[in-house]
Amino acid sequence: MLINGLGLICKTMGLIMGAALLYVGVMGAQHIDGLSPAVLWVRDNLNLSIRDQQGIVVSAGLVFGAALLLLFWVVGTFVSALGQILKAILDTAVNTSPFLTTEEKQNLIP
Repeated sequence: MLINGLGLICKTMGLIMGAALLYVGVMGAQHIDGLSPAVLWVRDNLNLSIRDQQGIVVSAGLVFGAALLLLFWVVGTFVSALGQILKAILDTAVNTSPFLTTEEKQNLIP
């Protein structure tokens, strides 16, 4: 039960952190002004307007948020799979144990 809960926690953390990164990207893009040196450098050297820079920040937030969500979802799924394997191994060990009576086996296996 505990290891399956850890898998669910990993998946939930990925969802929250991915959504937060997307939110920060969108909110950060709304606060780009034309006064900072970095914005001026990009505008002058790369010929990107502030609107284009805002689009890049939003896109980067979306991509990185989705990547973070996917990474934590995969890790959570892997942890849950390991928990299922561990439970199956323990159930098999209890079921085939010659040292336990039938009543003890029934009490141990959920």
